[in-house]
Amino acid sequence: MQKKRWLWIIIFTFVPFGLVIYVLYISKATRNSKCRITKSRSTDPEDFDLGKHQTQQSRFLSKTSSLHLSIPLLGKDLTEMKAIFLKQLQTNYEILYNGIKPIPYVLDHMCCVETVFVEGGIQYLDNGQGYNSVRRWKNLETYASLLMSDHARFKSTRRILEADPGYGKTTTSLQIAYDWCNPEKRPYWNHEKILILLRLRQLGGVTSIYEAIRKFILPIDSTLEVDHIKTILQQDMSSVFFVLDGYDEYPDQKSSRKTDVMHILTCSLFQQSTVILTTRKFCLPKMYDPRSVRMRLTGFNEEAHKKYIRKAVVGSNVTAMEDIVSSIRENPLLDSLCQIPLFFVMIAHIIHHEKIDFQFASVTRFFQYLIKCFHAHMKDKLEDENVASNGNYEKKKNGHDKTLENLAYEGLSGKMQRSAWNKIDLSEKYGEDFVEFYERVGFFVLEQVATNERDTEIRFHHKLFGEWFAANYIAHNIPKERSMSFKPLFKNMDPTDLQFVYRFVCGLAPSSAPKVIQYLANAYNDIAVLCLLEVPLNEKGKDGELEKVLTKLCTSIITFKKDDNQLLQRAYLHLLDCASKNKVVIVPFILLYESFNHVNRQSDCFKVVLKTGLSLPTLKHVVKIEINEDGKVITPDEAKDLVYYAHSCEHLQTIKFVYCLLPFHIDVGKLPSTKKFEVKWYARGFQEHQLDFGSGSWLGSAKKPMSIKVYQNLEEHFQKKQEKRKEGNLHVAKETAGPGSKVD
Repeated sequence: MQKKRWLWIIIFTFVPFGLVIYVLYISKATRNSKCRITKSRSTDPEDFDLGKHQTQQSRFLSKTSSLHLSIPLLGKDLTEMKAIFLKQLQTNYEILYNGIKPIPYVLDHMCCVETVFVEGGIQYLDNGQGYNSVRRWKNLETYASLLMSDHARFKSTRRILEADPGYGKTTTSLQIAYDWCNPEKRPYWNHEKILILLRLRQLGGVTSIYEAIRKFILPIDSTLEVDHIKTILQQDMSSVFFVLDGYDEYPDQKSSRKTDVMHILTCSLFQQSTVILTTRKFCLPKMYDPRSVRMRLTGFNEEAHKKYIRKAVVGSNVTAMEDIVSSIRENPLLDSLCQIPLFFVMIAHIIHHEKIDFQFASVTRFFQYLIKCFHAHMKDKLEDENVASNGNYEKKKNGHDKTLENLAYEGLSGKMQRSAWNKIDLSEKYGEDFVEFYERVGFFVLEQVATNERDTEIRFHHKLFGEWFAANYIAHNIPKERSMSFKPLFKNMDPTDLQFVYRFVCGLAPSSAPKVIQYLANAYNDIAVLCLLEVPLNEKGKDGELEKVLTKLCTSIITFKKDDNQLLQRAYLHLLDCASKNKVVIVPFILLYESFNHVNRQSDCFKVVLKTGLSLPTLKHVVKIEINEDGKVITPDEAKDLVYYAHSCEHLQTIKFVYCLLPFHIDVGKLPSTKKFEVKWYARGFQEHQLDFGSGSWLGSAKKPMSIKVYQNLEEHFQKKQEKRKEGNLHVAKETAGPGSKVD
């Protein structure tokens, strides 16, 4: 009995005391956690020691991680966290868009994207109304249309922005970031939007979009964790605006691994969010939302050239601007090359600062000059710094170049393309001197990657530089013997993605160019013709190889489309010029698809001028020409000049007009009877007619002249089509002009 009494005394004495101790411990732990979180939100470096803070914070979070992650953000906490998140996003984007280098080898000259950004051409793919509708690329008035989530033309929240290398996909992404950070200058931006800009080349092996944001956008010492980011973004998904830059460099694009990026593109994640994906032409995701709006950048015209020169090069100096423009116009190839913004920007700055008179016959020659500029600038800088002599520099360069070419080739020829390398790994493999040398020259760019240990990655200044050095590797290793195949050297190199590799190889190894072009012909005719532009005219190849290549390229229909860039059309004109000089080659068919502008007549010499401004000269070895101009009205003078142009083409048998409106009567006068050819006309829904040279009338299948009634029906049909097209263009202009704009 006595023992039981003592037992109860002990229980009633120590249990309450233990409960008090437990409550005090919990209370203290709670106060400490609040204190730590409050300190972590402070942005004043004097408030706490950063190293000590991170150590204490990580120790505390590791002990309470399960409790910490399970507590949802509510009310004031969520508002504060979102404010921190937005500020950290803005800081990251400011670093990115203030690091633009107009002249890549001048490493210490960086500027803001706003000071160099000029809108070039931009188009969207109109799928039409019905199943059988013709899909057409149509112009957008302004790049601001990309940012309008409620754009009437774009029913989907997914947009794919395509362009060839150097057309400004990444620059456009950085301009979007600038606009978001400075909404007062851009009224079309919704101030409540959250912009997430990710460079997809960094996301290899990262499946979670929230983890990607934490690793590649937020700073190392950010107190925001993956769950915080998820909560903030999921609060209102319609306010999230993704820009996913560089799908063509995305390491996981061919992986079977399901990533959040893939889910976003198929619209199975963040369905209400607006998403812009940038990629090279012909490098579309295997799976994406079929409602996605496809857009493309079409490059710079003369107006954009002048605007950029005024804005970023010479300011208000009109004379200096005209000097740069005239220097470009004097060289036809350079003029075509300057449609590509990346090349134009470099050329404009070099002409102005270096006072260089450019004379290039190919893209290869231009790139050779550019590479020399990198090295020359670095040698001059080393001399100024009294660091090393030219002899030592050349010795280093010669020792490292083969390694660089091998690195670039391995990066592009693997099953999975690689455009970035860990700096430590690269230094251990090839030596620190190799990495530092090309970093100082400017070929390599450092890129911080926010992992647990904050890795640094190395990549080429632009992917085109990687393609250049890979092409040098191939050119040095391509077999000279005809019996040996060169195809293994191009393994895993898709010409549609890496066309410049093929073009550079043809320019660097012209004796091997015919077999490379032969390999590309038919399946990749456009690229094959561009490769031909890289080959000097005096390079014939062995045993008539070039002649065989010309024959193969000319057997296909040679098409000049309205959407072609000037460089591609110039390449096809070069092909026709080579064919005309080689009497064996016959060109069966040339198609002008909505690319005809007018006829230029000087004395008895006729040239067909295309919409790009290039001219189709009199062609000796062409058999048939078709001019397809949907809804275009050909004037009597134009029709007569086109007939005379056809007559001047020595071997031409037929010139045919399709879907356009020709005059009821064409007075061609007296054509020499020595040349026999046909002029045909086909309008949609009407039978084909042929021109009678004697009467100037159109004859039907029964050789009867077209009646005035039939022609009036044709006129009415074309008038309705033109009115419909005009209404459509006005509608597009109103939609793309932006809020508050007036369209007449």
